[in-house]
Amino acid sequence: MADFIWEDDKRVKVRQGDRNLCTLNYTQQSLAWRQRLTGSSFSVQGVDLLKFLAECEARLGLISSQLEIPGESPFAGIGLGQPFLTGRAEQMKLKVVHPEVVGQRASEVISR
Repeated sequence: MADFIWEDDKRVKVRQGDRNLCTLNYTQQSLAWRQRLTGSSFSVQGVDLLKFLAECEARLGLISSQLEIPGESPFAGIGLGQPFLTGRAEQMKLKVVHPEVVGQRASEVISR
């Protein structure tokens, strides 16, 4: 769990308690287009395999950005580097349909 703190429409800090995990500085650009995306996601509940259908509609665009990761952050060791492309989504609407049971997962076998 983390807190996302938006500052001045140019920066977002990600914090966990009093620890700074990372900061993303960005410059918003004006070009954006409305896009509709659909897809599926899967999950498990008990032995049931669930499928969620989802639709997302948003104004999508690109922004320029710089990522700052402090040395004491748990993200420091995974080599994220600077983003090549950074996207933005505005006026997003997300609709997730009630999950549907599509199968059963195989039970785990534990040998002693």
